[in-house]
Amino acid sequence: MGNDIEKMKNALLVGPLGFANRNQNITEKLGHVKRLLTAERGFVTEVAKAIQWSPTELQQYIAEHPDLKDFLLSCRRDLTEILLDLAENNLLKALENGQHWATQFVLTHKGAERGYLPPDKIKEKIIEQMAQEVANVVAEEINDPAAVNRVLAKIASKAS
Repeated sequence: MGNDIEKMKNALLVGPLGFANRNQNITEKLGHVKRLLTAERGFVTEVAKAIQWSPTELQQYIAEHPDLKDFLLSCRRDLTEILLDLAENNLLKALENGQHWATQFVLTHKGAERGYLPPDKIKEKIIEQMAQEVANVVAEEINDPAAVNRVLAKIASKAS
C-alpha cells in the first residue's frame, strides 16, 4: 500500500498555483485527490503535504468541489467507525482481562436496564423515589389521592 501511495503522490505533484500537469482534466485531478484522501484516511494535512499544497489551499479546493467535500466527510465517517471498532475491541479485551475500570464503564453506561446507573442518575432516582414516598404519605394523611400529583408537581418545580 505504501508504494501505491507514493505513486499517487508522484502523479499529483503540484505547487501553490495549481496542479503541475495542466493537461490533466478535472475528473482525473479529483480522482487523484479522492484516492489520496482514502489512502490517508481523510487527513487533509497529509494529503496536502503529498500534493505540495498547504492544508488551507486543499481545504479551499475541497470546498469548491461539493463531491470532494462529501467524499471527505465519508472518509471521516469511515475513520470514526474504525476508531469506534478499535475502542470497542480494546474495551472488550480489558473486560476479558478483568480490568475494573472497563467493568465499571460498561455497567454505568450500558447497564441501566439492569439497574446499574451512573452516580448522577442514582441521585435522581433516589430523589424520585423519596418524592413519591413523601407524596404518598401526604395523600394518606389528608385522605386525598389527588394530593399525590400536587405534591409531586411542587417537588418537581422546586428541583428544577
